[in-house]
Amino acid sequence: MEKEKAYFASEESDPERLEAQKQRDQEFIQSLKKLGVAVLVFLVFYAILRTILNLW
Repeated sequence: MEKEKAYFASEESDPERLEAQKQRDQEFIQSLKKLGVAVLVFLVFYAILRTILNLW
């Protein structure tokens, strides 16, 4: 039990675990970038529609 506790408490434990964490971080960053682009496109589209509708 102490061995497992030390393993999970350690910051520099397992290279495979650290690599998996790095991969998950990269996937999360990519999903945030996609979400950011989608929000930006939506805002531009919304601004264009509001401008067109206000002119009428």
